[in-house]
Amino acid sequence: MNQAEVQILNVPDVQIVESDRKLMTIRVVVGLDGMDEIRNEWMNLTKLQGNRGIHQAFGWVRAAYETLSRGDKPYIVVLRTDRGKIVAIAPLALGYGKYRGITIRKLGFVRNDQSPCNDFILHPGFEKDAMFVLLEHLNTFMDWEMVDLHQVDIDGHTGKAIKSLMERFPYCSYEKKNRQSPYLVFEKGWNEFWGGKSRRLKKSINNKLNRLGMDYQVEKRRISDATAQELAEIVRISQKSWKRRIGAELAVCSDNWKFYTEICNHFGPEGCIHVWILRIEGIPVAFEFHVEYGGVQYPIKADYDDDFKKLSPGSILEYEIIRRSFNDPGLSAYHSCAHSYDYLLKWTQTIRDHRNYEFFAPKIKTIILYKFEYELMKLVRKSRLYRWYKERQCREGLQGEAL
Repeated sequence: MNQAEVQILNVPDVQIVESDRKLMTIRVVVGLDGMDEIRNEWMNLTKLQGNRGIHQAFGWVRAAYETLSRGDKPYIVVLRTDRGKIVAIAPLALGYGKYRGITIRKLGFVRNDQSPCNDFILHPGFEKDAMFVLLEHLNTFMDWEMVDLHQVDIDGHTGKAIKSLMERFPYCSYEKKNRQSPYLVFEKGWNEFWGGKSRRLKKSINNKLNRLGMDYQVEKRRISDATAQELAEIVRISQKSWKRRIGAELAVCSDNWKFYTEICNHFGPEGCIHVWILRIEGIPVAFEFHVEYGGVQYPIKADYDDDFKKLSPGSILEYEIIRRSFNDPGLSAYHSCAHSYDYLLKWTQTIRDHRNYEFFAPKIKTIILYKFEYELMKLVRKSRLYRWYKERQCREGLQGEAL
């Protein structure tokens, strides 16, 4: 057995319907060195899936573990057949966190707001049986008190399988809404697509273009690694953004920035990282940081110089990116990786719906937390006192923690 893997469970009774294999074994990779040792198998598995999403790519997940795990340890569940083939990978993390102020040991996906979603990686043809084995393992609560699977695509294999598990354990699980991300498919030519947009959108864009004038340039720069000079340029733009007032700008000391540089090193050599920059009279005033993977465009970060706000540089850059992407034969879709904001829904009504799923161990502490959160607090939120409290918050502009 590989020293980087710890065998914790055999599941001899699971029958694989699609093949003659009779045994699946679960092992857990508990560190980045162990993850590196299965790198080639991981990448081959994502290729068999057709590179369905950047969130499943080896480099993406490794970068998240390295920069965003906040003390949680990798807990990568690897499912093999009796012939040694990997048929499923669940890239999870194990650590302590707070739930309503109570310390609790959680197992779940790494918190990465840059990811379009979270999912397990499954070998085609093994999805149903592999999901059954993985979810049965999570439900053992071997060294954790809660399973927190957040931002799961409800239409994916993981989302559908989780729903069936919740039906079996209805009193210890809960489903929460997460974001609905607009998703634009480049299935038409630009002229046909633009012609079908609302008159209001076209008028708005034309007015912004007229206000800006002709003296602007849009550049798409390929980023080969974290040393690219364009990265320093987008940091300078972000430092002048309105987001600086709320602490959401790019900062070279932040965990998010470390994540960006890591994915630049992982995916830059493959030509997957690009920075779009809008210049007005040669001055860089807006940018979007993109990952292109599997034919899908992922806008991970965007900002603009607040001094140029009246010229709507963010809207102009977004328009130019979408227009030019329709003519790129290497791209098939644009995944916003964002909430269903009005400005994004003007471009597409198609969304990817995501949910958070929480499972609580059958222990006194976690059952109390579950009852408090999803039964008592449900009643509190309906009370007049709570509504008065929320209205008072809005009136006074308070930023206290929401109940």
